Amino acid sequence: MGLTEIPADIFELTELKVLWLHDNNISEIPTEIGNLQELNQIRLYNNNIKEIPSSISNLQKLSVLWIQNNELEDLPEEIGNCTQLSVLSLSENRLTKLPYSLGQCTMLRELMIDHNELQVPPDWIRNLQALTYMDVSHNSINKLPAEIGACTELHHLNVSFNSNKISKLPQELGLLADMTELDVSNNRLQALPSDLGKLTNLNILLDGNNLIVVLEDSISMLSSLRKLDLSFNMLRELPPEIIFLTNLEGLYLVNNRIKTLPGDIGNLLKMVEVNLSENELEYIPETVGKMEALQSLVIEENALNYLPNQINGLTSLTKISLANNALDMLPAESFAIGYLYKLTELRFSNNQLSSIPEIISQLTTLDILHLAKNQIRKLPYELGVLSSLRELDLSLAGNMLQMIPSGIGNFQGLKKLFLNDNQLAILPPSVGDLLELEELQLFNNELIALPERLGQLRNLKQMNMSNNKLRVVLPAIGNLSNLEKLNLSHNLLQGLPREIGQIEKLLFLSLEHNELQSLPVQLGHL
Repeated sequence: MGLTEIPADIFELTELKVLWLHDNNISEIPTEIGNLQELNQIRLYNNNIKEIPSSISNLQKLSVLWIQNNELEDLPEEIGNCTQLSVLSLSENRLTKLPYSLGQCTMLRELMIDHNELQVPPDWIRNLQALTYMDVSHNSINKLPAEIGACTELHHLNVSFNSNKISKLPQELGLLADMTELDVSNNRLQALPSDLGKLTNLNILLDGNNLIVVLEDSISMLSSLRKLDLSFNMLRELPPEIIFLTNLEGLYLVNNRIKTLPGDIGNLLKMVEVNLSENELEYIPETVGKMEALQSLVIEENALNYLPNQINGLTSLTKISLANNALDMLPAESFAIGYLYKLTELRFSNNQLSSIPEIISQLTTLDILHLAKNQIRKLPYELGVLSSLRELDLSLAGNMLQMIPSGIGNFQGLKKLFLNDNQLAILPPSVGDLLELEELQLFNNELIALPERLGQLRNLKQMNMSNNKLRVVLPAIGNLSNLEKLNLSHNLLQGLPREIGQIEKLLFLSLEHNELQSLPVQLGHL
């Protein structure tokens, strides 16, 4: 439960320099705190404090005050007398305003006032010229004051999540030449100020969830930029000048209206991660193949209908996700997927693929393969050599698999196997060799029986066999000692083996819509 009050004896320690009483249930700071005039650090975060006494003005040597996550609704004007403050954290309280006197704390380097109820930005911010870090996110501030331009030492500024109220940024932001990280996401910005291009030391610009329609070409002046996030805006295109951001490593443009990319985008040679999901792209420029440092390429929910041959140049790629597009083939001769030797994730669900190229067997480091909701009728036998595979998804209406090759038993590390919504009538016995398997989904097929060796899957936790044509469950099911969830509904079962009562960890069992006349008494032991 912790302390509910500050012990009175503490206030007799007049030489005390550090007071840490965080993570308690303290609701009050007595006025006697003013007796501890040698204090230079106070940590009272994660309590229930509702008020700071005016006697705090006596703490002339106080340098660090962490009092976040309390119940403060106001601050005393006297706090401005603590002129040695360098770090002040007031996050996660109920503050609606800040005292003007805080402008006297000119030695402040870090100011955290996020997650409060502030509505008016402090204009005294101009006095805090030593400030290097400021977080005013998660408030209700409707504008950023022009006076922010006086804080020329500022290198980190977060004004995100201000109840979607900030619609414009001051040009004076361009005066903050030392800025390295700027987060203005989740507001109502319609444009970025042109002077933002003067922030040549900026490494990270987060501007997602706004209303930006056009990206000014001045962004090309941000020569140090490594991460650019403009997701969830209204962009229709990128300026050609974006190729001058030669240090860019991460580009995130999810959920915009982009139809084409600049032809020379491949000149961003340091790019490591790209996410262009939820746009209107029909193709990728051939130059993308020049991004030899690229490790993750995600372009889900677009209108891609083909991939350029040059994509085989992405030899550092570990993840490619092109789900929910219009791709109808992965031809080895043009896609040359076999050259992407470092791939660990391959996600092509919800396209129009009718086959899987045999060359995919060369991706020996692959551990996630998602091909759900396509039109695949057959799996190549060579797929069985992917011994590192942990997750295989060939499910959902659209695929029409009628058989699984016996080589599936070679996936020794497989933990999740999704084969639901196909036309499978039998499973190869080798499925029982997947000894690491934890989840098996086979619902909505044509299964009439299960192989005896399925009982070897002692790590299995979830198994769904619903909506098949099963008439019998073999006694070997009792060996699935870790099974927690079993769905056998919507089959033709007339009975269950008594061994089912041996599955001591079973928490969920669904048997509805069968032809059962009775249940084994051993079920009562679960």
